[in-house]
Amino acid sequence: VGGFWPGFLATLAVGAITAYVLIPPVGHFAFAASHDLFQWGMLVGNGVLVSLLAESPIVQARRQQPPGSKMLFLCMFLPAVAGIGLGGNLYAESEIRFEQQRLQAADHEAVELASNSLRSTLLHLAADIKFLAKLPRLKRLINEPSPTDRHRLVETFAAFLEAQRRYDQVRWIDETGMERVRVNLAGGRALAVPDDELQSKANRPYFAAASQLPENGLYMSPLDLNVENGRIEIPYRPTMRLAMPLFGDQGQRRGIVIL
Repeated sequence: VGGFWPGFLATLAVGAITAYVLIPPVGHFAFAASHDLFQWGMLVGNGVLVSLLAESPIVQARRQQPPGSKMLFLCMFLPAVAGIGLGGNLYAESEIRFEQQRLQAADHEAVELASNSLRSTLLHLAADIKFLAKLPRLKRLINEPSPTDRHRLVETFAAFLEAQRRYDQVRWIDETGMERVRVNLAGGRALAVPDDELQSKANRPYFAAASQLPENGLYMSPLDLNVENGRIEIPYRPTMRLAMPLFGDQGQRRGIVIL
């Protein structure tokens, strides 16, 4: 009773169930990872080895089989299936926990990388807007406006945009909300907006928020759609703005510089 074949059949049954039901991809006789195949092979191999080791004494015992040996066979076969199945279930649960931990670690690493990348980007953005706010030409222009200083500021803004190539425009908006200098980047070229096309941004939320900041304050807008001449620009252009307030030599507000 028993011997190689009951153990072998039990091993095959549990191996098939484990492969189909418990090991990813579930519902297929396939293995997503090489270590799954190796460990499944170890499970089946151990079952076959145990069956072989049990064969020799069973062969001797078969010569003196008592009545009811078939029932005894079932009593041995079913617990063997249950035992191997329990082992397979424990193995599969262990694999699932391992895979979950691996995925959690990968997610954590991805979030950490994204966080570091975002932090680095924000630091660069802050450095750029601070650079523009501290420009001597801009300081002179807001204290003693002159065509020469305005022209030089336009040149500086244009050179900045063409060197950075990450911004669509840079502007100086005065304390009333009117654009005083605006340079756009289009097709890799920086172009100054003519005076008669400059717009009032007094009613835009970013101007109201940035113009109330203290000196060296930094404003970052939420992502929204760009608005030109009171209408949402078509095609839609999601835009995030970065701004700092400007102050004259006597501490008076002189608007904002904004990217």
